[in-house]
Amino acid sequence: MRERATTFSEAPRLAGVVCDPETGGLEERPAFVFLNAGILHRVGPSRIHVHLARALGRDGHPSLRFDFSGFGDSENPRDGLPFRDRGVAEAGRAMDYLKESLGSRQFILVGLCSGAEVGHASGVADPRVVGIVPMDGHIFRTPRFYLHRYGPRLIRLESWLNLLRGRTYLGPFIRRLVGPDPGPTLAEGSEVFEMDRPAKAEIEADLQQLVDRGVRMLQIFTGGMDDLCTYQGQFEEAFASIDFEELLQVEFFSEADHTFTSPRDQQRLVETVAGWARECWPRVDERPAPAPAEPKHERGRRRSPSAGMTDPAP
Repeated sequence: MRERATTFSEAPRLAGVVCDPETGGLEERPAFVFLNAGILHRVGPSRIHVHLARALGRDGHPSLRFDFSGFGDSENPRDGLPFRDRGVAEAGRAMDYLKESLGSRQFILVGLCSGAEVGHASGVADPRVVGIVPMDGHIFRTPRFYLHRYGPRLIRLESWLNLLRGRTYLGPFIRRLVGPDPGPTLAEGSEVFEMDRPAKAEIEADLQQLVDRGVRMLQIFTGGMDDLCTYQGQFEEAFASIDFEELLQVEFFSEADHTFTSPRDQQRLVETVAGWARECWPRVDERPAPAPAEPKHERGRRRSPSAGMTDPAP
């Protein structure tokens, strides 16, 4: 396995690192493309992109972790496109580059937070995408979400004391119950985090399109974003109208923070993504070997019931 720094695309030039397994036949293995999480460098939060790329490379998957224009070592953008649209265009250029340099024809997009949103949109827009791995991506609140988030607080004495003092969680809870679900919101403070969030109907239509194309999905959520997701199974309940067949796997890292700071959570993440990829795209050398042939000298011989000796078969 070899890693090399590279630049690609024109106006602006984009910088990245290619992980090349050097195993041959790379055009038959989907390549992974890692997308910036917020304003972070291409290594990803807690270097998770590096850990993932190397683990996947050992399984024969090439990859590219690169910086969107305006981030890391890439040049500044030269257009006025919104972040999501520009991200989709640049993800497409990253796939073009891997096709030209390594022969890759199919791609899996990985992204956290805003990177998850760009990966989702790119997966819908580009038929070369055969898999997406959004982390803390699109999800909507369900009745059980509120039960998991607010239920424990209602039986705590401190919560009732806060109610008497005018400091309570019930206000936001009631407003959310009686009002429409605004869906996930991202922190304010930069262009990246001020994107308009699509309505649930739009995301449902996107997901149905991905299912119709046979795109595999590994949806990962963390307990660090408990204003979005609070339990395993919330994604499936939020999108119960869609039959994902065998295309969907959902993992809820209840103890992990949003950026996978803990080495234990990083290791679990690497094992989860690598295991998912191995199951969906098994290597030829990992397929079960045929049963060994019977030795020639044992063929056509049978055990004599009387003497316990071996005689030629008729």
